[in-house]
Amino acid sequence: KDKSLAAHRHGIRRIIAPVDNQRELMKIPENIRNDLEFIFVSNMDQVIAAAIMLDETQVEKLEQVVDGPLPISDRSHVPHPEAAIVADS
Repeated sequence: KDKSLAAHRHGIRRIIAPVDNQRELMKIPENIRNDLEFIFVSNMDQVIAAAIMLDETQVEKLEQVVDGPLPISDRSHVPHPEAAIVADS
């Protein structure tokens, strides 16, 4: 809870946390919880995959560099521009 609140205060909006911490989600005030995107993971492969996802701004910048669209057919997985990894408490 405390790390999520601190991340929110510093403008971080995507939190990657252990799946065991999901039970703590209700302890975060609703207005802050609604501002955050939580990704709960159970192994390091999931952490790495979530941490290296490009956000919409990064995709747009890459498209400018390569002078065209990137081969991403489904952009629904493109997360919020700011992310944080929160260690288990």
